[in-house]
Amino acid sequence: MKLKFLEKYSFKKNKLLLELKFRISFYIMNHKINLQRKLFSTNEKEVIEVLKNISEKGYPEIVTDLIGLYSSSQFENVRNQILFILSNLKDKNSVSYFINGLKLETNPEIRTQLISACWQNGLDYSDYLEYFIEIITKESMFNSIEAFSVIEGNFTNLEESKIIELRNFVKKIKLETTGDNSKLLSEVENLIS
Repeated sequence: MKLKFLEKYSFKKNKLLLELKFRISFYIMNHKINLQRKLFSTNEKEVIEVLKNISEKGYPEIVTDLIGLYSSSQFENVRNQILFILSNLKDKNSVSYFINGLKLETNPEIRTQLISACWQNGLDYSDYLEYFIEIITKESMFNSIEAFSVIEGNFTNLEESKIIELRNFVKKIKLETTGDNSKLLSEVENLIS
């Protein structure tokens, strides 16, 4: 008799826990959707309020949207707040979203600021070092120097096998690189040797 009661109680408890988890997940999802929608408001004060909320609570999934807004916003306060958030990210889950936003950005000046934010926030970009090496080979010296700083701050996070792969990648791509970018690529080569 006790066993049946416990099984029934356990089933109800699990059902309630699942329902509670679902409701919390649904609330969080709706909250993030509302934040994303308000981010692109034409009301500067509303956008600043949303940015403060994001700054306090995180939400790594919104980082790509922040980069898009940074690029498109006409409000200097909004842009400053976004750059501050991006330069001070601490959630390691935001790295892939940051890289996605960076890859979508085409304005060289904005890319410089975004690449700079990568090394400033101190997150682990070691999975993306080949991308930063490609920046050195193809983009302006400003972007290349910022990318070098990201590489410099992250290559020690790699296992030896990944460092060997990175060395081989640098040797291969170095043959296609000229000028000052080639010199900076030689610095990368020395760094990871």
